[in-house]
Amino acid sequence: MTAPARSEAALLSKLVAGQAQSDQRFEELFRRLDRAEETAGEARDIAKELVTILREQDIGSRIVELRNEMRGEQAALRHDFVLANGNLRQQTLDEVDARKRCTSELCDRLDSLEADRNKVIGVSGFFTWLSKVAPWLLAGIAAFVAGLGLKGGTP
Repeated sequence: MTAPARSEAALLSKLVAGQAQSDQRFEELFRRLDRAEETAGEARDIAKELVTILREQDIGSRIVELRNEMRGEQAALRHDFVLANGNLRQQTLDEVDARKRCTSELCDRLDSLEADRNKVIGVSGFFTWLSKVAPWLLAGIAAFVAGLGLKGGTP
């Protein structure tokens, strides 16, 4: 073998070795690409399942339903509050009226008792005055009667 043939053979063997390395690298890249395709397929399947589940759950319409239900409950609670407030207000007014009537009745009763007390004070005052004046009054009446009796008894 001649020198140029040896260098060609060396070059060919290097080329074959480089080609083998390139083939190994390509095989590794193809394996990785296959794994990536499998992973992408799995990811696509998971995404489809997730979309299906979300569609089945229909979260958007459920949120709208819940919002409407909450609005209805809020309106019902507001209505109940307004009714309770009206009832409480009416009860308070009724209690105020009852207390006014009671106060009026108590004032009338107090006026009646004061009138009775004034009568008792007047009567007791009269008898107190009479007890002080009675001896003089009786003496005056006796003197008047005696004076009448003397007038009529003397001719």
